[in-house]
Amino acid sequence: MKKFITIAAAAAFLFMGTLSASAQTVEEQIQALMEQLAALNGGSTMTSSTPFNWNGTLIRTGSVGSQVSDLQTCMNALGFSTGIVDGNYGPNTFAGITAFQASKGYQVDGVVGAETAPGFEAACNASSVEDEEADDEDDTDEDDFDTNDGEEADFSDFDLDDADDDTIEEGVDKVEIAEYVFELEDEGAALLERMDIVLTFSGADDGDELDAWEVFDNFYLSVDGDIIAEIEGDDEDEWDDTSVNAVNYEEARLRFSGINHVFDADDEHTIVLHADIAGSLDLGGDNASEWTVRVSDTGLRFVDEAGITQYLATEAGSDTDTAVFTIEEEGQDDELDVQSSNDDPESTTLKVEDDEASDDYTVFVFELEADEDSSDVELEKVGVTVTIVPEAGVPGATFDTVVKDATLVIDGEEFDDIDTYVDGAIVTLVFDIDQDFTVNSGDTVDAELVLEFKSANGVNYGPGVTVQSSVLAAAVTGEGAEDLVAGGSATGDVHTLLVEGINAEVTSTSENVVVVDGEDNDYAEFEIEIDVDAFEVDAFISQFAATSLEYSIIDASNGDIAHTEAGAGTVATGSAVISVSSNANLEGGTYYRVNENDTETFTISVTYTPANVGAVSGSYRLQLDAILFEDSAALPTVTYATIPTEDYSTTNANITN
Repeated sequence: MKKFITIAAAAAFLFMGTLSASAQTVEEQIQALMEQLAALNGGSTMTSSTPFNWNGTLIRTGSVGSQVSDLQTCMNALGFSTGIVDGNYGPNTFAGITAFQASKGYQVDGVVGAETAPGFEAACNASSVEDEEADDEDDTDEDDFDTNDGEEADFSDFDLDDADDDTIEEGVDKVEIAEYVFELEDEGAALLERMDIVLTFSGADDGDELDAWEVFDNFYLSVDGDIIAEIEGDDEDEWDDTSVNAVNYEEARLRFSGINHVFDADDEHTIVLHADIAGSLDLGGDNASEWTVRVSDTGLRFVDEAGITQYLATEAGSDTDTAVFTIEEEGQDDELDVQSSNDDPESTTLKVEDDEASDDYTVFVFELEADEDSSDVELEKVGVTVTIVPEAGVPGATFDTVVKDATLVIDGEEFDDIDTYVDGAIVTLVFDIDQDFTVNSGDTVDAELVLEFKSANGVNYGPGVTVQSSVLAAAVTGEGAEDLVAGGSATGDVHTLLVEGINAEVTSTSENVVVVDGEDNDYAEFEIEIDVDAFEVDAFISQFAATSLEYSIIDASNGDIAHTEAGAGTVATGSAVISVSSNANLEGGTYYRVNENDTETFTISVTYTPANVGAVSGSYRLQLDAILFEDSAALPTVTYATIPTEDYSTTNANITN
C-alpha cells in the first residue's frame, strides 16, 4: 500500500517542524516528533514522564485545579483517555481514571486517595515509558492514509447539534458550543483537511456586542476528547464577515486549515466545537446574548482514499443545520445559601449602662455558602433585620432609640456603610459591601452582626428591651445579582438588655419516669440545673419555688400546657411538686444570695403525676418560664424571663398510665 507521505517526506516533516502549532501544545509537538522518529526506527520509542504528585486532597468527580490537570495529562499520555485537559473532573476524566484503576487491580471508584495515589504517582513519574508499536488497523494516521486506488468515502446522516449545555457564562474557557455528528459508510475512510465555522448573533439586539472577534478568544476542535485543531478567534483580520443573514446580522466565518485528521469508515463520528468566551462582554439589557453556529455547503472539506475531495454538508445533504447557544453574564446562575451558624450566640442578658453607651456585642451570626459548582460570588449588599421589643408595659422603644452603632463582620472584615432606612421597631439594615468581599466557590463564611447600644436612661429606653436579628436570602445580592440563585434564611436568639440584674444559663437537664403500678399513678421526675450571674447588683432568690419560679409542664404530644404554677395559674391538670435548691448563702433563712459579679448554681426539681383520664399514656417535659428576684432579702418584684423557652426545657418523659 503506497503511503500518502513517503519516509523521506516524513523525515523532512519531522526536522522542519511543520506540525501545526495551532493544533498542539509544545509538549504534544515534541511527543509527536518522537513518535515519528520511532516510526522511522521500527515503531517504538521512549516518551518522557508526565509528573503527578498528590497533595493529600481527594481527587474525584467535581474536583478542579492543577492536580486534576496534571492527572488528566498523565492519563492521556499513558493511554487512558480523559479527554480535554481542562482541570475539571467530569465524565471523561472519570472514565480514564477508572480504566487505569481496573488495569492495576485497584478498587474501581474513580477516587484518587491515600490508597491509590501512590500507584498514579509511580506510573506518572516513571523516568520513561516504552510505547508499543502502533496498530495500523486501530490507529489510522494521516501518514498512513492512502489516496491511491482506495475506496470513495460515503458520508451520511450529518447533524449539527447544540452542546449538552447550551447556556454558558462569559469568561469561561474551552466550553462546548456545538457538535458535528456524521457517519461514514463501510466504503472508505476520509481525511479532514479544513473546516469553516460560521457564527451569527441571533438574539434581540438590546445593546449586545455583535462582533464575533470581540466575543470569542479562541476556538478548538476535538474528537473523542482529544484536541485536533485550534485557532485564535480575537483577530478581526482572520474573519470573513462580508455576508449577512435573513435579519441582516453579519455572518462571521473562520477557517481551520491543515487539520489532517483521519476518520475511519463504517463508524459514526462526532467533532466537538469549543470556544474560549471573552469576559466583561456587552450583553445588552437582558444580560444575555444568543448566537447561532451554521455549516456552509463547503464548510468541512475531506479527501477520501480514492483521492476525491468531498464536502461533508453537500454529500450528506444537510447544509442548513444550526446549533444555538446563549452567553450570559458571569455569575448569573451562581448559588449562594444563607443558613444558621453553630456560632450564633444563645439567648442571654446583655449589660447596658444608664449613663453611657454599652460595649460592642455580637448578637447574631449566620453563614454564607457559595455552591462549589458556581463561580466566586462578589457580595454587593447584605440586609439584616433587627427587631426591638420593649419591656412589657413600656412601649416606644425603636431601633434608633436603642442602637447606637451597627457593624457587619464577614470572615473578619468589617463593613459599617449602611443604606438609608426608616426607623421603627423592625428595621432592615442593608450593608453596602460594594464587591469588597468575595465568597469563593465551595467556601462557607460567617457573618456577624455587632451592635453597640445607647444608654438605658429611661429616656432612650427602659430595661428589659429585647433584640432579635434575622436574614433572608432575598436581602443578599452579589455579582450577577439579577439572576443570583440565593436561598435559605437564619434567625438569631433573643437577647435582653438590662442595666442591672441577673443572667441565667442552663448547664444540664434530666428526666425520669417512675413506674408505680403501670396503670394510673406512674409519675415523672424532672430536673434543670442553671448558673445564675448577678451584675451591677446583688440578687436575692427565694428558696420557696412558689415565689421564685414560674414553670410549666408541656404536653409534648400537642404542645399544650398541662400544668403551670406561678405563671398564668389557670391550668392545673394533674399534680406537681416543685423545689429549688442552691449552695448559695441564705439571707434571713429564706433568700439565696448571689453577690454582684458572682455566679451561683441552682437546681429546680419537679415531680409530676398526670391526671388519670381513662388511663391514657402521655409524654411531658418541664419548661422554666421565669426567675423572680429582688435586690434585697425581700419578696421579689423583678422578673427574669427565660427566652427562648426551648433553651430552658428538659426533653420528653413518656408516662404509660
